[in-house]
Amino acid sequence: MEFISSRNNEYIIYCNSLHDKKNRDRDGVFIFEGVKLFHEAIARKVPLVSVIFTEGKKHLAEPLPDSVRKICVTEGVYQKISSEKSPSGVFCIAKAIDKFHKLATIYINNINGSKIILNSLRDPGNLGTVIRTALAFGIDEVILSADCADIYNEKTIRASMGCLFSQKITICPDIVEAVTALKGQGFKVYATALMENSLSLDELCCDEKTVFIIGNEGHGLPDDIISASTSPLIIPMPGGAESLNASVASTILIWEMYKGRKN
Repeated sequence: MEFISSRNNEYIIYCNSLHDKKNRDRDGVFIFEGVKLFHEAIARKVPLVSVIFTEGKKHLAEPLPDSVRKICVTEGVYQKISSEKSPSGVFCIAKAIDKFHKLATIYINNINGSKIILNSLRDPGNLGTVIRTALAFGIDEVILSADCADIYNEKTIRASMGCLFSQKITICPDIVEAVTALKGQGFKVYATALMENSLSLDELCCDEKTVFIIGNEGHGLPDDIISASTSPLIIPMPGGAESLNASVASTILIWEMYKGRKN
């Protein structure tokens, strides 16, 4: 195991630069911190490039293969690369998980299986929470518009609690095209939107061919996506709240999908 004690070390400076998305994209890597995420990454066979440990955590390096660069640093050096308020002492660099995340139109991928579509979801915490919920309830594929939050944002990874490492995710540049393709394969695609003709969720019988679209946290879904869908849909809220957080709404819809498949 290497030991680095200087905050001005070239590799430490490089690690710190990976908090910038453009640098991660350039090198095809992403970063995350934490003992739990580190163990999840090993369990799910995430292709790790290097792992940096503080001295108190260096014993965790034992199960890592020789192909992974292992570095021990002082607390002061670790603080330079960490984005956490209470640093955990484990900083990981991994290769982008191409087998899970491919930029493609929906019809190129496997058209079978349960799916949920997220359009312009900009909050990385919301995105990570939806990914975690989708994996928990057996959603086969999460489809994202190209302008959703970065799946490799540290907040997305943290909110997903490692589920990002396994959940199949497709980034689709044209959601209207995706909706049209899914409908052509027999799916019923419901756009969450408050419209005069919106169907209420409690009137819907979900099955394995039911797909929901969740829109932007502040602006909802654009008209062209709503028009392309099978029907607009609302979640009934008898308590009188005007709206729900995007991740909360997604959780309700994913649960309904799970119940429909189970029945």
